[in-house]
Amino acid sequence: MGYGFPGIIPLHFAVRGGSLDCVRELLAREKTLNYKLDRSHILAVSMFDDIEKFMKVPDEWAPPEMKPYAPIENLQQWLTDEKGRDQFVIRSGLDMEVLWNDVRQMKPEPTYKHSLSWHTRQSQEQERHRN
Repeated sequence: MGYGFPGIIPLHFAVRGGSLDCVRELLAREKTLNYKLDRSHILAVSMFDDIEKFMKVPDEWAPPEMKPYAPIENLQQWLTDEKGRDQFVIRSGLDMEVLWNDVRQMKPEPTYKHSLSWHTRQSQEQERHRN
């Protein structure tokens, strides 16, 4: 071929952005991604910038650098309960209540209660009648 890339066909587009559109279209179609042309050839699509990055990969593998473990805060802490209880929601009309399910006490423990105001109820009723 004479391009210096064995097994690679570089395509040049006359319109700026045409290559991006072409690659997006080919990648969007699952059947064209890694399409087997014959026993030893597959169709893979990459941008030229990616090929330059692939060519810079060293021939010998080196293990990744191990970073020391640094604990992070538990972002789901607000979902947990020190007593191991589950929460559940009861909604009736425009009233809502969140409760803890306390199996040991054999009764739910209220956590949050909310009732929509008359103005909000009226606007929701009007919306319901429109639909």
